[in-house]
Amino acid sequence: MALSPPRSTPLTVLVTVLLTFLLLPAICCHAQAPKARSITLRIGEAVRFADGKVTRKRSEGDLTFRYLLPQTGNGQNEVNPVTRRLEYRSSVRTTECLPLIAAQKSASFKTPPDLSRMTVGDVNRWTETEYGVATGRYLLVRGYTDNRDYLLRVTRLYKPLNDPESWRISFTYKPVKLALGAAGAAGKSLPVKGTLTYQEWMGSKKVLDLNLGTGQVKVRFDGFAPSCSRSGETVYVDRANRVFIIGPDGRERASFAGPRSEDRKYTWDGAQDAVISPDGQRIAFVVDRSKMITAGGRSMPGVARASVVVLDRNGTELALFHEKKYPAWTPEGRLVAAEYGGSGICLSDQKLSRLEPIPGTPELQRLKSVSGISVSPDGKRLAFSYSARLWVVNLDGTKLRQLTRGDREESTPVWSPDGQFIAMRSETSMLGNDRLDIVRVADGKTITAVDAQGNSRTPVGRISWR
Repeated sequence: MALSPPRSTPLTVLVTVLLTFLLLPAICCHAQAPKARSITLRIGEAVRFADGKVTRKRSEGDLTFRYLLPQTGNGQNEVNPVTRRLEYRSSVRTTECLPLIAAQKSASFKTPPDLSRMTVGDVNRWTETEYGVATGRYLLVRGYTDNRDYLLRVTRLYKPLNDPESWRISFTYKPVKLALGAAGAAGKSLPVKGTLTYQEWMGSKKVLDLNLGTGQVKVRFDGFAPSCSRSGETVYVDRANRVFIIGPDGRERASFAGPRSEDRKYTWDGAQDAVISPDGQRIAFVVDRSKMITAGGRSMPGVARASVVVLDRNGTELALFHEKKYPAWTPEGRLVAAEYGGSGICLSDQKLSRLEPIPGTPELQRLKSVSGISVSPDGKRLAFSYSARLWVVNLDGTKLRQLTRGDREESTPVWSPDGQFIAMRSETSMLGNDRLDIVRVADGKTITAVDAQGNSRTPVGRISWR
């Protein structure tokens, strides 16, 4: 006798639907979770994380199993072949070989690290006193080929004494996603977004775009003094002192010969500090120009000093303001500049017919050697550097406030598009320790802007934020 299938009651159908609804997200999440791979390497072998391929060609691998030779004095240098920076210097004295994980960057832990409290900048903590390659250790490493971060757990280290050529290491690994930020920045992130455009100090005059959301860096062109308009156009000066205006699509829209300085026989005599107006129709530069002086009935040129000259998109000179520097534009197209060798900040009229000091407060008028002026997007506030610190003030000279009080020299500030943050160059006397910092205007809280590998950037000159 054939058995008929059980009938489905309304209650059975309801229970089945509810169980499916509740369990399906868990099943999907489980299916999407990255699986850990198991790998065993011999000395000199490398693994490519993406597919688990083991090779003896270091150029094809993300991580190589090596050993550190015995050393008695100055030790060895490990140079990152990607960034060409010194990642590690060993100064310890060793009498036997030590196991070594060679990756782009690495950090070692005795217990599973809390990834929610770490940033990409933290994956660079391998020290000479703790090599961290031992059974049961956890490591965060960044691969050479794909620049992604991985969590490793060493399951076995086979290390017979005095026979390093037979050493083996076994570990599991899986990709992980770390927050963007400098080392030690966990819990200090700020909700910044947008793109910073600047000339990289260590980049052979390369103009870069740094995406603050992803940390990705894009090389745009080779030039000096880049500045971006509200419409996305970028103006810069090349090595031959020719000015270029580039559209958001990367195509050239205009070019002309830049203004030159007077009496600059031994240094760069071209335009400096180019800044394009918000509407893209005028460009201000800093050049050394002399002012005619009259004495004894005779007129003659005086000493050439920093001056602001304004050109249109065809290279025609529209205005010249002697003994002024650090130009900036208000949203409606008025020019702001600092006095050369004097005090205070000046503001022009709409037609650029005059440039006069902002009345302001006595405190603002007493500030000498103001530099790096930037106007807020709403045109109501100024940011500038004075005495190597960041200051803000209203455009009418009221509410002068020192925003930072650190021990670094701060310069070239720029406002974020929403007016809540200021990016600036922060430097010390130590070579290679300069960085790009971002400050929240409300409370002065500061973070360091980094790329996707956790490296801080080093701008030179003006910065644009869009």
